[in-house]
Amino acid sequence: MPEGMIYKKAKEAVEERLKAQEFIEQHRPEIYARLEECDRRVVTAKDLAGGEADVIFIAECLPMVAAILHVGSTLRNYREGVKWISDSLPDADPVTVLSALTFLYIVEHGQVDARPDEAKMEVWRRISNRVSRLLET
Repeated sequence: MPEGMIYKKAKEAVEERLKAQEFIEQHRPEIYARLEECDRRVVTAKDLAGGEADVIFIAECLPMVAAILHVGSTLRNYREGVKWISDSLPDADPVTVLSALTFLYIVEHGQVDARPDEAKMEVWRRISNRVSRLLET
């Protein structure tokens, strides 16, 4: 799936299926701080390099993002999102796919929100690059 298409799917998942954008917006500072902290830990870990750091970063972030699915969406919308993924990707774990799409949505918005602050923008570029590199594989 082309990168533009996957971000469209992420937006559809969060805004139309899960209807979790309001929750994400309300908790944006805490969510961003958590992602930035995960990035900081990976950057300062001396034994990690390249793809290994990216994988560990994603692995640390996905449980938090999965929690957003459960608390940021109603049960009805959550089930609709799971069904939507199951119908289009029957062999995939729908919760994992929804988590990944929600993560992409948050990263995209984090990068946009960081634009006025160059130091923050550097962190969010790194976060976005980690996610993009994993999408390429």
